[in-house]
Amino acid sequence: MYQSISTGGSPVAGARVQLQVGGSTQSAFTDSSGAFALTYSGTANFSLTVIPPAGSGLGSVTYDGVAVAAYKDQYGAAGEMNIYLPGGRSTTLPGTRNTFGCITGRLLDTDGTTPVVANPPAQAPNRTSPAACNGTQPPGLFNSGSTAINPGENGLVLFGGFRVVTTQAGGSFRVPLFTGNNGFAFSGSLWGGNYTGTDTGDPNTATAYFWEKFAFKPRADLYTKPSNFIDTPAGDLVLEPFDPASNPKVTTLPITHDTSALSGFDFSDPNEALLYSIPLFNHAIHSSGIELGQYYNVGASGAMNMRVIQLDPAAKSQQIEVNSTAFNLDTGASSTVTQWRDGTNLSTPLTAKFLAIPSLQAPANNASGQPRSPTLSWNAVPGATLYEVDIYDANGKLVWYGLSKNTSLSVPITLEANKAYLWQAFAYEGLEMSDAIGRDPDATLAARWINPRHLAGLKGFPSNPVNEAYGRMAQAYLDTLGYIPAARPTSQRYLQNLLTNGYRESASEVFAFQTGN
Repeated sequence: MYQSISTGGSPVAGARVQLQVGGSTQSAFTDSSGAFALTYSGTANFSLTVIPPAGSGLGSVTYDGVAVAAYKDQYGAAGEMNIYLPGGRSTTLPGTRNTFGCITGRLLDTDGTTPVVANPPAQAPNRTSPAACNGTQPPGLFNSGSTAINPGENGLVLFGGFRVVTTQAGGSFRVPLFTGNNGFAFSGSLWGGNYTGTDTGDPNTATAYFWEKFAFKPRADLYTKPSNFIDTPAGDLVLEPFDPASNPKVTTLPITHDTSALSGFDFSDPNEALLYSIPLFNHAIHSSGIELGQYYNVGASGAMNMRVIQLDPAAKSQQIEVNSTAFNLDTGASSTVTQWRDGTNLSTPLTAKFLAIPSLQAPANNASGQPRSPTLSWNAVPGATLYEVDIYDANGKLVWYGLSKNTSLSVPITLEANKAYLWQAFAYEGLEMSDAIGRDPDATLAARWINPRHLAGLKGFPSNPVNEAYGRMAQAYLDTLGYIPAARPTSQRYLQNLLTNGYRESASEVFAFQTGN
């Protein structure tokens, strides 16, 4: 069995790898390339734990009950898998900025002549188009301007669904971009408009937020050079109404929330629990979806009609992705359903049936004097195919995480004595161990960040150290890549299952415990 251990794409040397089959354990250490080799022949499932070198600042991982068959080909040779260790924001994250470029143009109103000049609300980030796009990275270029768009902003221009700026005088915009693959040209879509539409006309009382006007250019080419180059013109973007009543390019997609599997969620009080769905437009050229709106189902009853782009039935690669979430503001527990529609079934309503929440059993919340290598346990979730459990330090930094099909898992590392820790469990439907191995935990944590500024209904979300740590990791990715990677694994079989069946996961509340001597 040959494996590779890394963090953020960089090899980790000196990590201890423990392979356990029944009562038998083998160990090996990774070399300077992050590689190791362990010999195992048999048919029984094995468990694998990777413990980083002391003082590295990296977290440990455990994969419990890995099927040997998943890593052998028809000739019986062992397969390879890359394993990523959680590194924290101090570790260099993947991505380089080899070449820069800027796309420039104007955003015009529906008459084709009146410029749209941004006047973002006070709570919105400063998205002023950076003046410097000349082969160097101006401070803050990719953090403040790369955060998620927020309802209430106007004069927005997005490249590829993730790079965001606002328009200036004359409706002009300048979008700075970079490529890390040594390429000097690449393409993406442009989306512009005013994210100011609401169902009530008052953002403070609205339950639906959507684009009031939009413009979409499916392809914009960008040419980059290492330094001293001119901007790439994209031309004018002319707005259209984002209204199915007046624009055949826009339609509605009904969605209903099924919360029958959830308990402890009081949806009658929006200060206690919330249901919301966010539709995104996934275009063929870019890999990041364009958020089309936010729809909050207050009271958890009835269908909501979401405004979405009308898709061409022949364009199978274009999709509407809908992320639905049930969120408990009291405990922080949540359940998420992700579903897709393309042009052939866009008229078929959606039902988001939420997965039950894993209920934490031991260690109990605020338990003290716990073993330094505790056994974590939680209740089974009907339909779950895999569980994840995480242990964080008091500051929310991930110390260890494990994946298992069982509802208990012994922590194979020794925690510090007399220290406070936090732990949480996740349940996944449709995710198998072979899909989850190779997932970058740092990207997963970053994608779990709950940004109350972005989600209009979560402005009262209380702060907690775990979510704050997720936010720091998200910021590290923004600083390095300019965007936050998707959390889901990318194996082909897994993606096919997603498109066929949808995807469900749930997260427990966070419990605290303290170790003994």
